[in-house]
Amino acid sequence: MTGPQLDYATPDSSRTPASVKHVFAGAFAALAGGPGVAFAGMGITSVAGSGPYAGLGGFLIGGLIGVVVVLIALILGIVRSRSPDGRRRGFGIGLMIGSGLSLLAAGACFVGIR
Repeated sequence: MTGPQLDYATPDSSRTPASVKHVFAGAFAALAGGPGVAFAGMGITSVAGSGPYAGLGGFLIGGLIGVVVVLIALILGIVRSRSPDGRRRGFGIGLMIGSGLSLLAAGACFVGIR
């Protein structure tokens, strides 16, 4: 006894495959972008400010800006992953992977602080 036959669509051959180099480049850009902004803000305010909590305010402001950078990278990754060009699609896929890992690491850091 067999069920109805499924009519599968043929894959779109006009799209080039995603570039693995660009996937790694996008993931590295997203992973370095978010936390890098937070640590840069902390470093700038600890040098420019004074007092025991000089770096904390910059870290919080930098952290907020870092979250915005990661979300922008995620949205850009979603848009670029739909591109027919393999390099752009690979970079978009990498941005999505790096954004997810960056947000996952931020959550793990906040859980570890408690």
